[in-house]
Amino acid sequence: MMPVTFTVVGNPATKGSTRAVNDKRTGKARLLASASAKNARDQKAWATAVGWAARMAMREPAKGPVMVKVLFKIATADPKRDGAHHAIHGRGDIDKFLRCTLDALTGIAYHDDGQIAQVIAAKRWTTGEPGAEITIEGLS
Repeated sequence: MMPVTFTVVGNPATKGSTRAVNDKRTGKARLLASASAKNARDQKAWATAVGWAARMAMREPAKGPVMVKVLFKIATADPKRDGAHHAIHGRGDIDKFLRCTLDALTGIAYHDDGQIAQVIAAKRWTTGEPGAEITIEGLS
């Protein structure tokens, strides 16, 4: 598979971990997403944007192992931070940005996220358009 690169426009969203709780009615564990209503809306909007951008760029999902490269662009009003690494005072953990993004690519860029063999990710401040640059590359 030749590398495919595309741009997603929008505010990258984080996806938190799920947690198991005991259902007192059934006595069985159930999984709950740890997200506020606003975060759930943000996740849905970001996943939709990622999905449409990937659909426009990809002919079909990759069949073998893939490498995914993602550069997240996080909005800031501070021109001093434009292009700077987004580590200390940043909004959102990079692994949670990745979780939301990689889940949105499942079924479009690859059949299953188990195909991902390598990930390269970074986040940067931008005074321009927030979003992400994503590259999917086959490793076989």
